[in-house]
Amino acid sequence: MFDTYNLPRWNHEETENSNRSIMNNDIKVVIKCLLTKKISGHDGFTAEFYQRFKEQIETLLELFQKIEEDGTLPN
Repeated sequence: MFDTYNLPRWNHEETENSNRSIMNNDIKVVIKCLLTKKISGHDGFTAEFYQRFKEQIETLLELFQKIEEDGTLPN
């Protein structure tokens, strides 16, 4: 089915970059650059939400990283 489409492909560097762990600084940079007064994204949250609750988002990131490392939820 997809053979008829000429879909773009990632090179090795793009693939490796997408597989790396997300770092706190990555999230901070993205949140800081979000445009305010825009409609919400696919998740339903606005830029203002992320900017207001960025400290809690960092805590969630740490939780997700722990799950990724161990495969379990911390106590």
